[in-house]
Amino acid sequence: MFRAIALPLALLALTADSQPRGRGVVLTGDVSWAGPVDRAIFYSTPGDDVVTLRGPVPNASVGPFTVRDSYRALDVSRSAIVGRLAVTGIRAEVTGGCVRAHAEVVVVRNTHCVMADGPQSGSVNMPFGLEIIAAKTVSIEDSSFDGFQWRTSPDHYWNGDGVTIERDVASVQFRRVRANGNTDAGFDVRPYALMSDVSASGNCRNFRFWSGGDVGTLTTGDAIKRGGTSACSGIWLNGSQQGARPTLHIRKLVVRMTRPAMIIEVETGPADIRIDECDLQVPAGTSMVTFEKGAGEVRLGHGCRVPTRA
Repeated sequence: MFRAIALPLALLALTADSQPRGRGVVLTGDVSWAGPVDRAIFYSTPGDDVVTLRGPVPNASVGPFTVRDSYRALDVSRSAIVGRLAVTGIRAEVTGGCVRAHAEVVVVRNTHCVMADGPQSGSVNMPFGLEIIAAKTVSIEDSSFDGFQWRTSPDHYWNGDGVTIERDVASVQFRRVRANGNTDAGFDVRPYALMSDVSASGNCRNFRFWSGGDVGTLTTGDAIKRGGTSACSGIWLNGSQQGARPTLHIRKLVVRMTRPAMIIEVETGPADIRIDECDLQVPAGTSMVTFEKGAGEVRLGHGCRVPTRA
């Protein structure tokens, strides 16, 4: 069954040569929604989402479609009850967020989002590329989330993430995903993370692991501080003062830094780190692992020695 409830003015699908605007569409029931016009570009009024899911949605397949100058490409309302959500082939330039979702199962493939007209400011407009609020399983593949930036006064924490996976997600897996040029984190992941062939550069914290992870190849570039109170690093790992220590295992770590910085920063408490192999191109003065409070076990494999100061 497919049931769509359109807002008063239907969303407009247009060529890139013309840009009148319309309101987004609201969908419920079993949903299969994609751009109906080949090579069309969707525009919505500022502050509107292109597609919103509400009510009971047993299964939803959204995309492919292309978005320009809209606030958000896809939003799953907080009251929606969603079984399986598959997002495929979204190409979006947005002014706020790109995809915000929750469901029993979330699959995101071939989706590329970038923020336009940033950075945002204010207490509400905290931008993100992909935000998964709750799910049993999440899989993200062949996608990118770049340039989601926010600013406020210098004495506050500056948000703006490429990918945010919240604590009510039970498991998450990334394959071939990139997140560059965001104000805070490229990847901000609360549950234990499974990753392979991921890369991030130009964020304050390129990778932020709250519960550790098991990673194949991870590439991190320069960590860029644009403002606010947080320290920046290639990889941030949350430690623990009580109970089992979080663990982070990286099979191959690739680092490309042009300025001295912390490659791995551990806060809150001890954590265990194992890196099997490194490919480092970093300047002298770069630190490999920095613990804020208490040290865990650190096992570094071939190529993981950083240059010392001259």
